[in-house]
Amino acid sequence: MDKPTIFSKRNVSTEGKNTDNLLKEHNSEAPIHQNGKSSSQLGTLADGHQPKLSLYAKSLRVTVYLLIKVLNVAYAPVFLYRMFQTRSKCSPVTDPILRIPAVDLARKIRRKELSAEEVLKAYISRINEVNPMLNAIVESRFEEALEDARQVDAKVSANNFLEDEAAIEQDYPLLGVPITIKGSLAVKGLKHTGGSVIRKDHKAELDADVVSLVRKAGAIPLLVSNTPELCMSLETTNKLIGTTKNPHDTTRTCGGSSGGEASLLAAGASVIGIGSDVAGSLRLPAHYCGIWGHKPTPGTVSSTGHYPSCNQYEEWTRAFTVGPMVRYATDLKTFLRVIAKPEQVEKLDLDGKPNCRKPRKKHFDVKFGKASSTPANKVSICTVKLLVSYILYVDLKKIKIYYSEHEDYYWRTPNQHCRNAVNKVVDHLRNVCGSEPQKIDAHFSQNVPDLSAIDLLSIEGIEDCFDGNGNGALTELMKYATFRSQHTFMLIMCGVLRKTLINSPQKSRDKVKNIVNKVRKAFDSMLGEDDILIVPSFPTEAQKHGDVLRSIICIGYLSIFNLLGYPVTNCPVGVTSDGLPVGVQIVSRPYGDKITLTLAEELEASFGGWIEPSDI
Repeated sequence: MDKPTIFSKRNVSTEGKNTDNLLKEHNSEAPIHQNGKSSSQLGTLADGHQPKLSLYAKSLRVTVYLLIKVLNVAYAPVFLYRMFQTRSKCSPVTDPILRIPAVDLARKIRRKELSAEEVLKAYISRINEVNPMLNAIVESRFEEALEDARQVDAKVSANNFLEDEAAIEQDYPLLGVPITIKGSLAVKGLKHTGGSVIRKDHKAELDADVVSLVRKAGAIPLLVSNTPELCMSLETTNKLIGTTKNPHDTTRTCGGSSGGEASLLAAGASVIGIGSDVAGSLRLPAHYCGIWGHKPTPGTVSSTGHYPSCNQYEEWTRAFTVGPMVRYATDLKTFLRVIAKPEQVEKLDLDGKPNCRKPRKKHFDVKFGKASSTPANKVSICTVKLLVSYILYVDLKKIKIYYSEHEDYYWRTPNQHCRNAVNKVVDHLRNVCGSEPQKIDAHFSQNVPDLSAIDLLSIEGIEDCFDGNGNGALTELMKYATFRSQHTFMLIMCGVLRKTLINSPQKSRDKVKNIVNKVRKAFDSMLGEDDILIVPSFPTEAQKHGDVLRSIICIGYLSIFNLLGYPVTNCPVGVTSDGLPVGVQIVSRPYGDKITLTLAEELEASFGGWIEPSDI
């Protein structure tokens, strides 16, 4: 085996670069890299022949197709209305405290360079400033959080507090850092409604497991953020709080179901947050809002305290994960280590040596100049100066890079911005890693949207308003059609589909499971333990409010990795000409989280990561 490629000190600077043109550099046709593997090496489904879907799968596809066609007709008045909409975006971040990564905030608080109280006050002020525009909060605990901060400061003020700083850092890696929590996770004393009217007065009596862990690590919960009803939508809207907006453009969605978290993080109103992912519901909002989001290896992070939940524990935890959402990629490893189950931390090996060593020195100096107008695209740009100096050791010879633009396999070809984002990352990693990325033919996975939807809907006992099996969904649909339902359309449709699936022949369901296993084996045969796959996060940037319904079949871009049980990191790598973020997904085999998170840090150092909405 070749010896590892060792990188010594690298100085990376993007000073003077126009971030709006980061993706435009790839407007010309990117070189096509030939895949070194034969089709037989890509797995049992890579022979160009598609397995025949069951009757239910075919009927599901036809139903969704017809629904999309009906929506396109019904949207005619909406298109007219949008002609008169005014686009707004969040105000600039002015407080320098808000620009400090979480791990650096904790260090400054430990060393008395900042007080936890002044950090909390800075974030509370920012939240109060932007939330009237974003509508991202279910309920806050600002006064209690400030009292928690004062207790942290009192603890830090003790004379012997830093006698062993390394031990303090190990025990309290997030000391005094404010954190926001997705509203589907329980925070003691705060509303825990799941966006449902029937739970509007429900308060959490205990913290969810992950909330207990972040408190133990020294973090201070600030609020619970908005979600779709029971997390059953790609857009964050419900009948309790309303619709949460994208801070880059209020006429566009922030995605769902972790949309409230993504919106606050992108607006600079949070630095770290906790989301959840069952079919891309953590990664889609991260992509739409331009932040970092990680879907961990299934089972590594506890979902206890999440609503909705499921009594089929093994099936549920295979598809559903709780994970970190952050503004700075450098916080991902520390954050995941904090929220992971204690018995899983060693398996994740986030400080392990096989692929990387923890950077010895890392320093960020972020400066923002005055906004200027660029005649070419007529977009106001704020020059971003990101200077990174660090020592990074990576065993790159072990990592093989595969990529796919997905083309039209999932019913909708990614637009030019999303394809360019993939090629941009691939080209960068070719130069950094010194190995030739291999483009794969993903044609054998074109039925994944149908398969992953059926796989998820087949899980019985998921908490919803229809007893977990869809009973009563058809009646509720009739109520919705006559404006009498308390529930949202997406939740009702999920109930209808689950009811019809459960009533489908067992032979048909077994056939789908067989195909799913073949797809899983095909991917497993392609990706080794140290390999990664780079794919688009979604075929488009953030869409107008309501348009995700017309793109529901595109959920296959995300749900395929819930189906496979792979860890995935969404990485923002630039913006479109309209100033909307675009990201890619970096995928690895189970317990390869450390690989995707390390590469996320590399991309942040090279491309800048989070783009402030006001700088567009």
